[in-house]
Amino acid sequence: NEPVKRSQAASMIVEALDLETENRPAPDFTDITDSFHAYDLVATVNDEGIITGNDGRFMPNNVLKRGQMAAILDRSFEFESSESNYDFNDITKDYIFAGSIEAIAGAGITTGYSSDNTFRPNNETTRAQFSVFLARTLDDSFIDEDTGESTKEEDTKGTEPTGGEMEVHFLDVGQGDSILVEAASGE
Repeated sequence: NEPVKRSQAASMIVEALDLETENRPAPDFTDITDSFHAYDLVATVNDEGIITGNDGRFMPNNVLKRGQMAAILDRSFEFESSESNYDFNDITKDYIFAGSIEAIAGAGITTGYSSDNTFRPNNETTRAQFSVFLARTLDDSFIDEDTGESTKEEDTKGTEPTGGEMEVHFLDVGQGDSILVEAASGE
């Protein structure tokens, strides 16, 4: 339940997309240097237009909000535009990340919180949530083929293996964090 930081999100996206990190243009952020441990990852996601900075800063240790997570996933995987069946009570059409939230809902990546029909875009994204959303993006076996709807209840569920579909492991690797997502096939 620890929050995901922007540099951690960069790391997971680069790994998930198998992006090449060499020979990327310098991101020219004032708050990181080339000695920063995730410099190559930041340069990669910035060059790809997936995670960019603000006012010349990347803010690597800032916590990722759920609305930002939706935008990162949408930019990373370029979901097809479709009308989602979700009209979240806390998202207006003019909200900065409304299109991305609608895109990930339309792709079945999220159903929001069913208890009050909200997405909670300004809440911190937990490691479990980011891992589950990313795993759902990479493995859509949880989507009902007949309806196209997610078979998952809420965004915070699914962090434990159910029916052998997927396993998410949080590993302490000493100098950093590591998340291993295993599909039913063991990949």
